[in-house]
This record gives sequence, structure tokens and C-alpha cells, in this order.
Amino acid sequence: MTDTLTFHRDKLKQAQDALDRLRKTKKQDKLLFTVTQDAANDVGPVDHQHNSMRDYLKKYKNNHTTSSLPQKTRSNASSDKRIWTKGPAIFNPLNWHCLKFVLGHHLFQHPLSPYDEKSAQDVAKLLPRMKEQASTTTTTTLPLFRTPFTPEELEK
Repeated sequence: MTDTLTFHRDKLKQAQDALDRLRKTKKQDKLLFTVTQDAANDVGPVDHQHNSMRDYLKKYKNNHTTSSLPQKTRSNASSDKRIWTKGPAIFNPLNWHCLKFVLGHHLFQHPLSPYDEKSAQDVAKLLPRMKEQASTTTTTTLPLFRTPFTPEELEK
């Protein structure tokens, strides 16, 4: 029984190795074809006819990859960078960062702010006093909140 398992394990290993070799050979053949095609098509000054392998690999990579991102993105037409107004589609990768800045901006103290800023400022002024009151106990605090935990309560 163990001889049969060993035999089949070895056969599987051989098949996997053969498949890996075929994949590697196919990849090398594809690269060699691309390099030789590019070398045959290269036209330029006599002193620059010998391109480096890095140039060929760069051409190979660039010719075989595609990006899912759009080539052009909408720009911000607003003069105020905190407000997004859809502008023309242009090729500028920084448009993504401008949009993320606008989406993350709070617009506090801005003429187009959607918030009740007077109330927000009043709450901000009251915050230190509210924190102080919340951290101290008073005589009206229930004993349940002033007594320490019992060992039975800690076990639950």
C-alpha cells in the first residue's frame, strides 16, 4: 500500500516539475520573441542601435500591462480648494488627491458650511466644564456607581 502511494506521489511530483519547466520555457520564449521583435523594429541613430536589456524588458512590460484607471480625471473648477466643482476632464494624477482633500474637509468657518457653527462653538466652550462635571461624583450619584466591585461581580 505504501509503495503505491509513494509511486503516485513521485509521479505527481514529476508531473508538477514538468509543468513548471514548460511554464518557464513558455515565458522565456515569449520574452525572447518580444526582445527580438523589438530589436528588429528598432530604428534610430547608429550610435544608439544597441539597446540594453533593461530597455527591452521595459518595453515588454509596458506592452503587456493595462491599467483599470481612467486616463483623464475631472479637475476642480472651484477657486476655493475646499469646495469641489466639477471641471473639465484632463490628464492630471493630482486630481484624485484634490478630490480626497475636498471629501475630507470639514468646512468649519466657511461661508458654505452646512453646520450650525454658533451651536458648535457654544458646545466647544462648554466642553471643559462638562468633562470636569462628568469626572466627579456628587451626593446625588447612586451608591451603585460609587461602591467598588465585589468579587462575585468580577467573576461574572
